Amino acid sequence: MSRSDFHTPRQRCSDFNAILPSLHGNVAVLMCNADILLIFAPENNLKAKSMEKQIICMGNSYKNGGRCLAGIEIQNTASGISIVRNQNGIPNWIRPVMSNGDNGLPEYLVGSFNLLDILVVDVTDAVPTGAHCENVHFNSIRKVGRLGQNSQNLTPLCDTWHSLIFGNRGKAVPNEVFENGNYSLMFIMPESPVIIMQYDDYGHEKFRIQFSYNGTQYDFPLTDTRYINALRSRTKNCGQRNTGDLYLTLSLGVNHYDWHYKLVAGVIDLTA
Repeated sequence: MSRSDFHTPRQRCSDFNAILPSLHGNVAVLMCNADILLIFAPENNLKAKSMEKQIICMGNSYKNGGRCLAGIEIQNTASGISIVRNQNGIPNWIRPVMSNGDNGLPEYLVGSFNLLDILVVDVTDAVPTGAHCENVHFNSIRKVGRLGQNSQNLTPLCDTWHSLIFGNRGKAVPNEVFENGNYSLMFIMPESPVIIMQYDDYGHEKFRIQFSYNGTQYDFPLTDTRYINALRSRTKNCGQRNTGDLYLTLSLGVNHYDWHYKLVAGVIDLTA
């Protein structure tokens, strides 16, 4: 992933040799003539010590009346932009949270951020809770660029380590498993995905995505705010999709009657 895959409001970065050989500088989506958007988190106490971390926004979904924002960490190196990975080669995730328990981030705080936006999070503390080990408190979040939306950029971000999604083949994990878990976010390319629209008891449209992953069939609810709106406005369609059309960010939800349900928190659709 080379520096030419990014553009900041101040300047276009110089070309460097790509760390990931499958990426190309001419596929980036550039953010031109845009102001840096600086967002503060007023409900968190500002800390004297903090560290700025860059993330690619991979999820900005509904959560308890607010938003759940999460992204994959990246960093600048002498050779370009590098994905931060753990000892197993899995991309490192960061989920900014407020200090108000399981409530989501306010809409005004993160509602303008889109998937694949490059964000700088001023992290103050790591605040892991069970499998939600990616949680951090923060001072501010600002947008500084955008990643090109193409398979060359997306495939290196995928989790290829875990053979099952959050450790089992079901729609949820029990609370005791969650409490001992060590991850709650994944980015994958699903096989043969199908988008399903259903009506709830109140006549509201609800969307699910069915797909195969490593030979196991899954069926999860969709919580990606913008993609749901696109489906409702019919700018995106339900039905069968080809493998490679969609990339999904998956997340474990908060405790619900001692279960943590698996959710599709982000959809990146490469079809026109």
